[in-house]
Amino acid sequence: MKSRSAYLILGAGVVLVAGWVGMLLWNAARPPSGIHSDAPGLNAHYVLSDTAGRPLTERSFPGRLRLVVVGFTSCPDVCPTTLAKFRPALAALGEDANRVQPLFISVDPDRDTPQQLARYVRAFDPRIIGATGSAQQLQAFLHGYGLYASVDSHADKDVAYSVTHSSAILVIAAGGALLDVIDNAVPPVDIAVRLRRQLQATSVSS
Repeated sequence: MKSRSAYLILGAGVVLVAGWVGMLLWNAARPPSGIHSDAPGLNAHYVLSDTAGRPLTERSFPGRLRLVVVGFTSCPDVCPTTLAKFRPALAALGEDANRVQPLFISVDPDRDTPQQLARYVRAFDPRIIGATGSAQQLQAFLHGYGLYASVDSHADKDVAYSVTHSSAILVIAAGGALLDVIDNAVPPVDIAVRLRRQLQATSVSS
């Protein structure tokens, strides 16, 4: 009986270890669709440039929340479907939309010229500001908020190459602190609810 119990305990241990290893492998294989750390409180210091060549930092747009996604204008699916939610989400906020600045940060500056980026964001809503930067500047922004982006090496911008990136929607405070991380599958009305919650919290604390 003791021997049988020992085998049962050993077998259970093997199953637990196998499950733990499987979970680690599954997590490692998951696509970078969100954010490495979804805990609010991250705060990045960064310098990017908008489509007019003006510097964009964590201190830009005082008094307004930032509604931010990263991507690239050649993105076939995630970027356009996510940006298409901004207009109805802002409409659902009513006058409170004036306290929100939507941003689209391109991680593909070689192809996304200021002109291309400006045309792209205007197609979704004229209130969206497009911005990008050098590889080092973009990495500082991405790292600061736990985001991920990878651009395949390429010698010519006209040659097709792949770009992968986080797809989460970030809500960032006027001072640069990360307040909320919203899955890009969330419908516009729910995005508005979460924005209003943060706006109310900001009003109470100010």
